[in-house]
Amino acid sequence: MLTERELIGLLHRADWTRLRLSGEVSGADDGLLLTMISHLSEGHREAGGPFPPFPPFVAGSGAARQPLTRLVVAPGKRYRKDSQDGQLAQGCDGDQIWAWLRDPPPPPGELHLSGRPEPPFPTLLCPSWLLVGYDLKVADPVPVCGRDGIRVVATPRRAARPAGATAFPSCNAWPLIQFDRVEAIVDAGLGILLRCERRRGDHDAEVTEFRSLTVDPVLDPVLFTAPAGSIVGEECHSGGPFGGLGWEIAKTTAGLAAGGLGAAIRYSPFGPFGPLRPPRQPAPADGDAEAAMPQDDPAPGDIADDPPVSDAVLHLLQRGGAGGPAFTATLHQWSDPVWLLAAVPPSARKAGFGGVGFLVDTLAASEAAAQQPTVCHEISSVRMEGWDKYRIDRTYRTPHHRTKHEGRRTEWVTMACDGRQRYQVYADRVTKGPPAPPPAELTDLIDASWLLGCRLSGGSEIMAGGRRAYRVAVSGSGSASSLMRFSFSFPAVAVVDAVSGRLLRLTYYGGGKPMARAELRDVSSGGDARFEVPAGLPLADEPSRGDRPPPPPPVTLLASVTKAAADAAKRRGTRFPWS
Repeated sequence: MLTERELIGLLHRADWTRLRLSGEVSGADDGLLLTMISHLSEGHREAGGPFPPFPPFVAGSGAARQPLTRLVVAPGKRYRKDSQDGQLAQGCDGDQIWAWLRDPPPPPGELHLSGRPEPPFPTLLCPSWLLVGYDLKVADPVPVCGRDGIRVVATPRRAARPAGATAFPSCNAWPLIQFDRVEAIVDAGLGILLRCERRRGDHDAEVTEFRSLTVDPVLDPVLFTAPAGSIVGEECHSGGPFGGLGWEIAKTTAGLAAGGLGAAIRYSPFGPFGPLRPPRQPAPADGDAEAAMPQDDPAPGDIADDPPVSDAVLHLLQRGGAGGPAFTATLHQWSDPVWLLAAVPPSARKAGFGGVGFLVDTLAASEAAAQQPTVCHEISSVRMEGWDKYRIDRTYRTPHHRTKHEGRRTEWVTMACDGRQRYQVYADRVTKGPPAPPPAELTDLIDASWLLGCRLSGGSEIMAGGRRAYRVAVSGSGSASSLMRFSFSFPAVAVVDAVSGRLLRLTYYGGGKPMARAELRDVSSGGDARFEVPAGLPLADEPSRGDRPPPPPPVTLLASVTKAAADAAKRRGTRFPWS
């Protein structure tokens, strides 16, 4: 019988890229990025739409579920899936994905397949998602398909956030969908799931399971080669729902917009950054002794050169967010947008994001010309009595990063929640709304289980702020599907408190240099989160999600920025770098 600590290590280390197995799987395949097929019609292109329509079907989704799928997996990201009715086969030879259809759509249709090699049936083959934001309970042994299995029950923590709720520097890996209850059977040897039943609200349970399974079978390499007449995956950085053509349009628009923004900054008649930045403040007189981002953590090296993280540290990360947090601390945050943009890899620039490089150079040149740092430093006082009882007071923010909108400060000064209402205090008003967890950047420090969806190494013991801790190097998003969790884009170093499991420090790196950092200091147990609405400020209800004006479509926004920059440069007789 596995202990909880052994189970967490088993789930975290399960690696589909090393598996060799064959079997039959019942249920939907959540790996949509693997199977997204776009049907681009001539009529749509003539209509001038910026993106192709959504695909007529997505293999494995609710619109076209196969009752049974034959699955074969081999080391090196090789796999093949065949539908029971013989209509569809999909696979990957390790480098390129492909799809074969017995009855493809007739002309003038045009099929495109785009996406990276990602795991088939990631719900089963990439089980680390169970460690992210869930509390686990090990139940009884259950054999499945002749394999020794352990039944596990997972329930979400109160700290779970709605889908898509992220905030920089929170580039985390929380699940896109938080289920109310998950019952899974874990293979005691491989760590993959043999069966998974997920429930959400009043919806029917979503069940994915192996109906048969053979481990280490003899496999013919030809199985993973695209059959004649297959649609071969196009090389791209992110297929998404738009297919190859949509990616070309998106990358071109983003590159031009970034270049246009850079030109607007560089050639603006208002000087560097023009109206995009408030007037320069005089030399700091507020005595911020830590305006520069601390660099006391060495940059994470090659993850393969570090020893694996021990089960004890993995267990600490998973259990750290359980229960209700109760502590007081001072939260320091630093971020540098220049290094954030500089971290864009050369491959992305070659793929069409040259404008981003121009923007990065512009930001660096403007910083030097204005002799003004780009690093933003924030200090907040944190008092926690639980996930729904807390108070956060922002006590300092770098002057040149303070912003105003229509004469009103747009950043809250205090955020407090008493379990019934959440209050946000601004310079000229107070808003109230339903209770909500703390901001994502703080939640990520308190509940660090999201790190278990990433590749981890190290775990050496250090001292941080007078407390015993472990230093963990973080890289990539593990072997999980990028659809099931947010991609972890940058290497990082996490310092984990050896007692509470909270993160005392989290530093993101770009180009070998720190670009964002969050740190808890002066941590003590217990916290008084009492709050009273300040006298003299009007109190109003927080706008509901439906009352907020929708953001402009990305293409429209980027096009507007590019056009404005181009018009300004034309008036000044400036030639754009891409023209």
